[in-house]
Amino acid sequence: MKATLLYVELPYPVELCEKMLDALLAKLPKGSRRTMHQAKSIAFMIPPGLYPHEIKVTCWSVLKPFKNWWMYGLSGETECMHGSMDPVEHFMDNYRVRPVARRKGPKPQHVPLTQRRQPRA
Repeated sequence: MKATLLYVELPYPVELCEKMLDALLAKLPKGSRRTMHQAKSIAFMIPPGLYPHEIKVTCWSVLKPFKNWWMYGLSGETECMHGSMDPVEHFMDNYRVRPVARRKGPKPQHVPLTQRRQPRA
């Protein structure tokens, strides 16, 4: 598990959303900090310890009022407001950017050459 970046689009300028942001910060894991903001967006860095989908579950009630949000785990995991319909999720899935566990196939067996040449029924 590595740190996670939470990027939130706000419905109003940052100064008018202080109560919503304080409620979100109270729900985030201990040690989370505001790292950057623009007129209508803000980002939080969340320390290692929880995966993005676990953070989403615990913070869902305070994330609902925001216009849009994304969580990017620094090891490739993502969560977002619109799920698989989000362009970032689509990109991560289609271009295989996120790390995936290798699937184990069946154990290979030795097949003699004479058996391989037999036609199948």
